[in-house]
Amino acid sequence: MMINRTDLKIFKPQLLGNVPEAGGQRTPVAVVSGKVQELFTPVSDIDHAQSAINIVKCYPTVSTPGTEKLVGAHAFVNVPPTDPKVSVIMVESDMLNDGSLMTDMIDILESAVNPGQLIQNAGPGFLQYQDTFPVSFLTTSGVSGAQATTASIAVGQTICISVEYTGAESSEWPRKVHYCKVVDIGNSGSKNVIFTPPISFATPGPSVQINTQTNCTKIRYVTEANALNYHGVSKLTTAAAQNSTVLGVVDTQQEIVPSVDTGTDYYGLRPGPEGTQLVYKFASLPVGAATTYNFPLTDRLLPSATNNAVNYNPLCYFVDTNNNLRVFNPPASVTASDVVVSLPAKAKAGSVVMLAYLSTAQFENVSHASTTKTDIIKGTVSASASYQSAQRALTEFDDGFYYRDVSGWMLAAVMNYETGELVSASGLFTNLQYNALRWKGVTGNVTNYNMTIVANNARADTLVIRARTEAGTLVTAATDSTGSISGAGVSGSFANNYAQLTFTASINPRTITYDVQEQKTSLPPADVFDIDPLRMPNNGVVDIFRQWGVVAIQHSAYQSVTSPAAGQVKTVRPGARFVDITDANNASLWTPTNTHFTADLVAGTVTIHSNFSGFTAPFVLTDTIGELALVSNVNHQAKQLQIATGLTREYPVNSTVASVLKFGDLQAYVGPVRDMVSWGGNWDNDDNNPAFANLNVTTYPIQVVNNSCINEDWALIFVTTTLFRLVGRNVGQVATGDTLNDFAPINPIFNQPYFVIRKEAFGGGWNPGEVVRFKTFAAGKPVMLVRVVKSGHSQIDSDRIVLSFRGNEE
Repeated sequence: MMINRTDLKIFKPQLLGNVPEAGGQRTPVAVVSGKVQELFTPVSDIDHAQSAINIVKCYPTVSTPGTEKLVGAHAFVNVPPTDPKVSVIMVESDMLNDGSLMTDMIDILESAVNPGQLIQNAGPGFLQYQDTFPVSFLTTSGVSGAQATTASIAVGQTICISVEYTGAESSEWPRKVHYCKVVDIGNSGSKNVIFTPPISFATPGPSVQINTQTNCTKIRYVTEANALNYHGVSKLTTAAAQNSTVLGVVDTQQEIVPSVDTGTDYYGLRPGPEGTQLVYKFASLPVGAATTYNFPLTDRLLPSATNNAVNYNPLCYFVDTNNNLRVFNPPASVTASDVVVSLPAKAKAGSVVMLAYLSTAQFENVSHASTTKTDIIKGTVSASASYQSAQRALTEFDDGFYYRDVSGWMLAAVMNYETGELVSASGLFTNLQYNALRWKGVTGNVTNYNMTIVANNARADTLVIRARTEAGTLVTAATDSTGSISGAGVSGSFANNYAQLTFTASINPRTITYDVQEQKTSLPPADVFDIDPLRMPNNGVVDIFRQWGVVAIQHSAYQSVTSPAAGQVKTVRPGARFVDITDANNASLWTPTNTHFTADLVAGTVTIHSNFSGFTAPFVLTDTIGELALVSNVNHQAKQLQIATGLTREYPVNSTVASVLKFGDLQAYVGPVRDMVSWGGNWDNDDNNPAFANLNVTTYPIQVVNNSCINEDWALIFVTTTLFRLVGRNVGQVATGDTLNDFAPINPIFNQPYFVIRKEAFGGGWNPGEVVRFKTFAAGKPVMLVRVVKSGHSQIDSDRIVLSFRGNEE
């Protein structure tokens, strides 16, 4: 028997919806082709206002009464939603099975991020809803007198707080894990690490004993081991010519958790750390395979022991895989001429790891006694004065230097930063002293300058740069959405928070300032959708295309069929892969016997055979051209796919490009059969001695058919020498039988046998407790679909997706 179009069906699960019990086994209820809301419910006003995640399960299946094989079966989202606020992704996972419910599918989505290496073995005890802990808990005491070390964490980094111990679980302190994102880090032991969301449960303090164990609260890094593949659909941004191997698409990534984007504007920033007026010199190294980088710094300004107002430590800048700009103090491996940096997180491929430091070419340490002390830098002055017979430390403010006693703040001195002169504000303060940094001035102005932009995920088209030439002329440049920098007298590029500038006339880097907007993404808390976004890779932004994946490139053309009559001929594109005629209700007029029309795909003609009686006008003739291609590389930044071989034909703009989910060959069959002398109920353990008897499946093979066979692990357990019971890993006990009759346990969903074992296969010699183990494989596999609705208004009243399921006959 041949497989035709009507034999390829997508079946619904036992329950649809967002309830925990949704999902389950395949039912005989097929999705009606062309009918909307067959799997997903309509997008409600609340969904548009709040955003939404909807997860459904379905079963693409070869539905025939025999064992016909569909070779190279695959599925893909053929047509994406029209609403730009809505996207649909297929999630591929080995953990998804026929028994999976909604709770299981959420666990699968959250499986990418898990607790990792310990940051601190002895975390503090947390109160419920606490969102801070002292920085001191990041410090680990050295071994055998070695120097204490402080764990490296960064703002934006995900960590987890867990309750861990061995033995029986405590009812007072159950084992739990809380995932959170660091939003602030204190700079000394007296300050706190702040995280969000607050912890939802209390944890035991360091001295609390659980099963004789203490220090049961742990603080850990997280690990990302994403075993999932995500399959989405995009569209061509430019026409793809025949033989082309590069496809420009709208998106190569999509959100699997809806986020809210906001922007924060910054004005008048200078190259260097945000909030300072220091211009740092940048040494940069391109990101490679290594996580450790060595920066030779022969011109580093060494710390002054008498200046406590300046942080002389180099700062490291890099862009992580979440597009966050990370800034952190490198570890203790810092010398006068060398800095070794070990990154606390993965750097984004193609970005730049940079080290910002005070350079002797631009700065020098000066004091009140220095012969040269012009161009003092505000904010770097460590000053003191004699007051009431003691030398008192002064605090620098915008309008002067103040001293605070029991009566409050008093203005002690003012400074002329250009001349370096510090003058007492009254006769109460004498013996004025200070240490500071001064500009040395830049020797040799530059025409090329590279710098980091101090904003997480800076939006390219908001960057405005200003500088002055040696002659004092103001130069201004702006960046477009592609990162191209242009202006009168300046050009360059901007990517990954890194700007490269070329000036037509020399400029002084000290004069550079810039404006930029920081694009911030806020993720919903875990209780909104019952999914924790912190357990999603890359903040819930996933790759919908991947290297060595297969894509389907397609384009559909539509034309009306008016006044259909036998003998009428329509022209379609020669070589089309698919042709169909549908009515006003999206019902297909195709039949295996070509009742209503015949398509000659080679010639590009469609011949009408009837007047379409029984269907509702208007009628639409669709022809779809398309092909499959292997992806050899994905360029997320340029939003391009490289394919291994050239296209066989041309595709216009807005043709769909979809990632293909491959099933392999689909056909109901039975796996290896094993008989065991006993079995302890461990489905993952097949090891035991063979039974005395055996099931003769060579002469009498177990029989299955595509219609009713399911994906299941079976155990046939003998209770006497002739009687046995049948248990499935997912479906539980379903039947009992004996060796004297054919065994055909009924699948109640399809009212047909799961399989048939002929009585002759049993033979004799069976003993109670012996077991026959085998698996059955259905002619279909479960698929998880995730629909994401982003917050925002929509004018679209009715929307749908098209899921294609196809393959070749054996």
